[in-house]
Amino acid sequence: MFYRVLNMYSIMTFDKDLFNDIQKNIQSSKGYVSHINTKTNIRNINPRYKTYLDYKQALYTKYKPLDPIKKKEGAKYSYIALLPEHIENKKLDELYEKFGVQDDFINEYEIVQKDQSGNYTAVHKPLPIEYLAYENLLEMDKKLELVDGESLSRNFVMQNYKRIVLLPFLIKNNEVYSEGYVIANIYDVGIITLQVTVTFEDKTVSVPTNLPRKFTIPEVHFYKSKKYYTSNDFWEKSIHKNISIEKIMSYYVNQLSTLGKISLTENPIDRRINWVFGDYQLNRYSNHKEFIKNNEKLYYSYLFNGDKERVNRRSDEEISISLKEALIVKSNDHAYMCSPTFSILSFGYTAFYNMAKKYLEKDEKHLKRSKVYNEKLQNIYKKQTLIQMYDYLRFYEISFIKKHFVRNLLNGISTNVYTAPKEYNNLRRDFNFLKLRYDEEVLFEYEGTAKKFYKDILEKTNTTSLLKKAEDLFKSIREDVITQKELKVKSNETLILIVSSILTIVLGYNGIKLMVNDILVKIPYINFYVTKHPLRTTVGIYSILIAVMVWLNIKRWIMNKN
Repeated sequence: MFYRVLNMYSIMTFDKDLFNDIQKNIQSSKGYVSHINTKTNIRNINPRYKTYLDYKQALYTKYKPLDPIKKKEGAKYSYIALLPEHIENKKLDELYEKFGVQDDFINEYEIVQKDQSGNYTAVHKPLPIEYLAYENLLEMDKKLELVDGESLSRNFVMQNYKRIVLLPFLIKNNEVYSEGYVIANIYDVGIITLQVTVTFEDKTVSVPTNLPRKFTIPEVHFYKSKKYYTSNDFWEKSIHKNISIEKIMSYYVNQLSTLGKISLTENPIDRRINWVFGDYQLNRYSNHKEFIKNNEKLYYSYLFNGDKERVNRRSDEEISISLKEALIVKSNDHAYMCSPTFSILSFGYTAFYNMAKKYLEKDEKHLKRSKVYNEKLQNIYKKQTLIQMYDYLRFYEISFIKKHFVRNLLNGISTNVYTAPKEYNNLRRDFNFLKLRYDEEVLFEYEGTAKKFYKDILEKTNTTSLLKKAEDLFKSIREDVITQKELKVKSNETLILIVSSILTIVLGYNGIKLMVNDILVKIPYINFYVTKHPLRTTVGIYSILIAVMVWLNIKRWIMNKN
């Protein structure tokens, strides 16, 4: 079995002053699965959703078609539905009348008693796919909390963000159901990251004929979008045919906006994808490096979003060099590689084999006799893939936040948004704050693998180079802003000079007249002229003053212009 997990990330912005409000609104809506109080480390599970799952499992336990797994010709079978005490049979009957029983479940089966004549007692546990998604989501959330606690600084985990597990969805493909997962991380800097996860099982390994990102899912079942949920509302589904992963993401962006009662800003171009591969064909590639080497075109296709035709245009040497440049971690049982837009985490079956074998050790003989041992192993592999992937994806997501902010900054600079001193100062303050908050020296509690891995991701995704480019542009912008500020000051000085000149001229005529009549008429050598022509003398001096003022203002204007 070749297992593929697609993780699409989207990033949204909101008014950071509403950081607490959006959390409260989502929690009061009951449109979620769970959230963890990071200060007390207590998980809060949505009781209404849990009630819905309990009743759905009870409904399937009571009404699912009786179909024993281990059949014997000519044998008779009896079936007794064992239901929890808190389940009301009357309500089950009403639910069956309204919604019936679908095939969206798996049947867990165990023989608990068997005699020599062949009679046996078995426990059938119909498990709705939604219940499986619920259990996996809790384990995924638990893993994320563990990664945060072991790697990230206490201040970041305790105060700077809130993680909420949203309602899952179901995928129906070739009459087989699988689960989809959604997790939202809300950050106090006014950013939300939304992760949508879907899984695929392939019988063969092959390079896709279409672009890996461009695919459609035949049928997806969402819970109907509401502002507020009761336990009965979860029975209502919205079914979409031939839907893309992009449309699934958009559905949950709108749903999150509805639950949070907040306006969210998202650019679909900024969405990023991580792929997780699992080579779970037992006993073929004990060294995962060999699997990667033999399937380099597959990895190149998904890492750079190329279809089979485009990949075949590349030489084997080019592909090998590109993969080597993208590689961050490589061992005998797993590898991680990253490009500016996509990343791939790849596991071999040996990554989880010892753990899975130990887990099944008690029932190994029975499972092998029943010929379901390998199936059980692969189920463990699939679950562990969803859990262990966060050892890498958590840091990929955080690096994505940093890159998003830097890209927005560069886009703003390119469109001359930040030109006024006030805009520049506000931007610089926010940039320095975010740069410091997501700097590896502040973000991580300890030195170690996680910190180095985060730095490597920043390099491979070009975030570090973009950050340096932003710093260089900031210096240029600062010079431009300072120049504009100086020009504005000079312009104001010129205006003041002009106004003062006008006032001087207007108010100066009477002063000149008094000076002529009281002073100049008494000065020898000129008094005879001034006495005969007082008006001419006054106007002459006044004209000279006007000419000087005009000349000074013109000279000032020319200097400022230059």
